[in-house]
Amino acid sequence: MKMPWNSRVQTSAAAPESPPEEREPLSETHSSPGLETIVKGFPRGDGIRVLDLGPAVPENIAFLAGFADKVEVVDALRESLDVRQAVRILQTLVPEHQGTIHLVLLWDFLNYLSPVEGAALVAAIAPLCRPEARCFAMVFTSETMPASPLKYRVADQRHLTYERSSTEVVGSPKMAPVAVERILSGFIIEHAFVLRNGVREYVAMRDAAGTKHSG
Repeated sequence: MKMPWNSRVQTSAAAPESPPEEREPLSETHSSPGLETIVKGFPRGDGIRVLDLGPAVPENIAFLAGFADKVEVVDALRESLDVRQAVRILQTLVPEHQGTIHLVLLWDFLNYLSPVEGAALVAAIAPLCRPEARCFAMVFTSETMPASPLKYRVADQRHLTYERSSTEVVGSPKMAPVAVERILSGFIIEHAFVLRNGVREYVAMRDAAGTKHSG
């Protein structure tokens, strides 16, 4: 598996191993004001489509089916973090889905990509989105983060369960809001929520013209 670009910044290898009772749990549930904001403000009606860049989690699909007619799952990054592969897959969706997606779930993938890779991924997503589509992304603000992308499971419309495969951690890029704005070029950040668990949630909107840069 390709190691995250930011693992070179700081890793857990130099730090003493934490006693078992101090290790991060593999599953935790946290509040998600970003998810709640999306649900409250999301349009209702026919033809609502969602693009989920995470794995196909049954609870998430059932939750999204409450307001979406179609959920497109493209889990092309989890194992290899190969942006080129993900971009190719997204490009194959353009003929059918261009300008039709109402919501993109980016989850935490931007943390594991370089700014250039993250921008390339967003650039591949943008043509799929209709004007004013929403994008949901999560950025770690703590010094360290899990060594690989997490699996997120919707507990309810206000909470997400974070599931990690191991307790291994790497250095977090701690991206500043201005850096996130640049990566999300073509989207306008509407909300940024700082959570107590060291995560900042972003809700961004595709600009009406589909071309405006937010940075």
